[in-house]
Amino acid sequence: MGNASAAAKMNGGSSHSSLSGDSVVTLQRRVVDDDETPTSAKLHHPSLFGKDMHHRFIAKLLDYFLYSLPLILLTFFAAGLAIAMLSSDILRRVDVTDTVLTIVQREVKPLIKMFTGEEEVSPLYTMGINMKVKHVLNRTLPPAKAALFAMGMAKLFVLEIGPLITALLLSGRIGGSYAGEVATMQSTAQNKLLMTLGISPVAWTFVPSLFASLLASPLLTMAGTALALEIGAHVGPKYGIGDVQSYRRRVWESVFVPLRLRGVTSLSKNYGDKTLLESVFSLLDFRCTFSDSYVDTIIEIMTHPFFFLLLKSLVFITIIVAVAEIEARRKADLTPRGVPKVITTSVVVGSLLVIFADWGFSQLLLKREFGEASFEFLVSANE
Repeated sequence: MGNASAAAKMNGGSSHSSLSGDSVVTLQRRVVDDDETPTSAKLHHPSLFGKDMHHRFIAKLLDYFLYSLPLILLTFFAAGLAIAMLSSDILRRVDVTDTVLTIVQREVKPLIKMFTGEEEVSPLYTMGINMKVKHVLNRTLPPAKAALFAMGMAKLFVLEIGPLITALLLSGRIGGSYAGEVATMQSTAQNKLLMTLGISPVAWTFVPSLFASLLASPLLTMAGTALALEIGAHVGPKYGIGDVQSYRRRVWESVFVPLRLRGVTSLSKNYGDKTLLESVFSLLDFRCTFSDSYVDTIIEIMTHPFFFLLLKSLVFITIIVAVAEIEARRKADLTPRGVPKVITTSVVVGSLLVIFADWGFSQLLLKREFGEASFEFLVSANE
C-alpha cells in the first residue's frame, strides 16, 4: 500500500480514481547491478579425475616413466661411455704377437731340426715362419677383439648393469616418492578416512602404483640399456675396434639368442616326412635339446638374455614398491615428523634387498648350461 500511495501522489487524481475501483496493482522487483553474479565467481564442478583406479594408474605411469626417463638416460649415457672407452682401450692395448712368436720359436725349431737334420735352423725358415704367424694374427685378432667387445658390452649391460642400475635409481625415485605419499596419508589420517568411506587404502594407492611401476621399470631398463649399447657402437671404432654395423649385428645375436628348446629347433627342420599331428607334437615339446628335465627348461627360459633382463627389472621394482608400502604403513600412529625417516628407510632397505636379489639372479645364471655355442662368436669372427 505504501508503493501504491506513492504512485497515486505522483500521478495525481487520475491515479486516485483508478485505485478506487477494482484495479490490480503488480509489484516487480527492481533489478540491481549488485545482484548480478560475476562470471569469475561462478561455482565450477570439481574434477573427478583420480576417482577411478585406471585414472590413478595413468597418473602414476606418467609420473614414474616420464619424470624418471631423463635420469635413466643420463646415467646410462655416462655409464655406457665410460665402460665402452675403458673396454676399447684395454682391447687396443692387448698385443699377443710377441708371446705367440716366442712360443712358435720354442716349439717349431725342434721340429724343423728333426725334419731337416740340420743343427742350426736357417734364418730364412725363421723369417718365413714369423711372417706367416704375424699375418695370421693380424687377420684374426681384430675381428676377435671386435666380437669380444660387442659380446662383452651386450652381456654386461643386459644381464647385469642395466637392470641393477635402473633398480637402484628407481629405489630413490619411485620407492621414495611412494613411501612419502603413503606416509603422509598415514600421518594425516587420510587412510582412516578412506576406511571410513569403505575404501581400501591399499587398493587406493598400492595397486595402481604397483602396476604402473611394473610397466615403467622394464621400459626404462630397456631404454637405458639400448642407449648404452648404442654408445658402444660409436666408441669402439674410434679405438680401432670393429665397425658400427658388425657391432650392432653381434650385439643383436648376443641378446636375442635362440632358445635351445626342441620345439623351437624343430621349426627349422623339414616336415616332409612328418604328419600334421607329429609336427604339432614336436612344436609342443618344451624340453631342452641337451636335457630331458623340465627344470633345465625353466632355467633356459629364465636366463635367456632378453627374458632375464625383463625378469630382473620386474622383481626389483616389486621389491622396491613392496618395501615402501610396508614401511609407510608400519606405524599406525605415524606423525608428520616421522615421514622423512620413513622415506630414508624405504630407500635404503629397498636398495639392499635389490642387491641381495641380484646376487640370487647371478646364482641362477650360473645354473644355465653353457655349451659350445657360447664360443661361436670367435669362430664367426674369423670367417
